[in-house]
Amino acid sequence: MSYAGPAPRSKRSPDITPTSSGIARPKTGMSRSTTGNFARGSAVVFAAGVAVGVVVGAGVALLFAPESGYETRRALVRRGRRVSRRSRDAWDDLRDELRKAVRNKRRSWRIKRQRARDTRDSV
Repeated sequence: MSYAGPAPRSKRSPDITPTSSGIARPKTGMSRSTTGNFARGSAVVFAAGVAVGVVVGAGVALLFAPESGYETRRALVRRGRRVSRRSRDAWDDLRDELRKAVRNKRRSWRIKRQRARDTRDSV
């Protein structure tokens, strides 16, 4: 089989559409807005599946729990408080880090501005 080079524009396959960037993409028969709806619908279905999985998993875990109901509820409350406390601490740490980063950035801007004024004044 021999290679004859690129096909002329007029003989290109009709199932390829050139885009504004010059890159050809296959025609799918769907507009961009339609494909966006498919992605959104898939995300909703996935989220619903995850929610159902969590509920079923929690139910099975409670059925096969080695402790009594009272002890299980008490352990869940204890774990919930621990997770709440840890997450609150993590958010506080993140807030402090962000404040520190903003303070350092403002300080560096002030220094740059001052240096620019000093060089302008000395000239």
